[in-house]
Amino acid sequence: MKTNLKKTVLFVAGVALICFVSQSVAQAGNKKTVATSLRCQYKIGEEHTVRFTSNKLNKVWVEMPKKKPTLTGKNETKHEIVLRTKVESVDKDGSAILNVTIEQIKFIMTSDVRKKQSKNEYYSDAKKTTSTSSWPNEPKLHGASYKIKIAPDTTVKEVIGIDKLYKKIGVNKDAKRIVVGLINEDKVKRYHERDFLRYSPGRVASSKGEAFALPTTYEGKLPIPDAMIKAKAIKKTFKVQKVQKEKKARLVKVVGTTEPLYVLPEGIEEPPALNDFGKTMIKRMSDMNELKITDEALFDLSAGMVRSEKASIECTLIILEENIGMGQGKNKKKGTGGAMFTMVKMDNTYELVK
Repeated sequence: MKTNLKKTVLFVAGVALICFVSQSVAQAGNKKTVATSLRCQYKIGEEHTVRFTSNKLNKVWVEMPKKKPTLTGKNETKHEIVLRTKVESVDKDGSAILNVTIEQIKFIMTSDVRKKQSKNEYYSDAKKTTSTSSWPNEPKLHGASYKIKIAPDTTVKEVIGIDKLYKKIGVNKDAKRIVVGLINEDKVKRYHERDFLRYSPGRVASSKGEAFALPTTYEGKLPIPDAMIKAKAIKKTFKVQKVQKEKKARLVKVVGTTEPLYVLPEGIEEPPALNDFGKTMIKRMSDMNELKITDEALFDLSAGMVRSEKASIECTLIILEENIGMGQGKNKKKGTGGAMFTMVKMDNTYELVK
């Protein structure tokens, strides 16, 4: 066997990083295998605009035999933020300092509880900043900025300047304000971290050409994405799909599926307790009827950047009538086959705008 190690371009020294699309080729007759890395490349001065959206729905309803389902409560939030990023510096390990500026942000919360409806909104862009009367005098977030130290696998190592940001917009970081919840450290990490990269082994084996002959799979164990999920953690399995060509770019799709874990894995913290009595009782008395979590990401191997990532989460809990005494008299003892359902549905999308 003849082994030929192709050139790996790694230009650092605080100037630029053209990294991690390293290739090694092993030849055996006409057969070749190529290893390509799933890691971001950061170049000093490079700017991009990205959009992150998050929609969450909580719904509770009751189903009784021979009757239409009755909605007892529904809450929904819609959140969208557009960010402009600029690479300020790059370390030898490929980590970078990004300056991040908020270009636009929108947050909408609606509720429908026992037919009583409400809607609150916050919006800020270059032209205006508005909020509904229930959220009065929320400050302008357009133009506000912070910095992050981010690894090639998108792990945010440090969030820099959030306290200065709070001071600039005139709010206390511990205040119960809508804007505080939109730019806290946990939210910042959600905007920038991508699970399919953070848990990837870096290199993924493929066969030379347009498609992966033997798609590589890898997995990661994560905290539950919502406190209502009846599990200790989740395990995501990612599968590398076919390489696509778009002009001169080589793109690869990564698809993820999930299963619940009922024993807490090492290194994962215990799920946080719910701070709502009603939700606590529902979770305690219910069985998890369904849990579906899927991911689909598109990564640019040529440029070393994430083009997009979509994650969908749906969890349904069920409480049978006989477990909570929904009936009365004889019906309460025997039950009539009714049940109460609680659904949590989340859709998160990250996309490169330009």
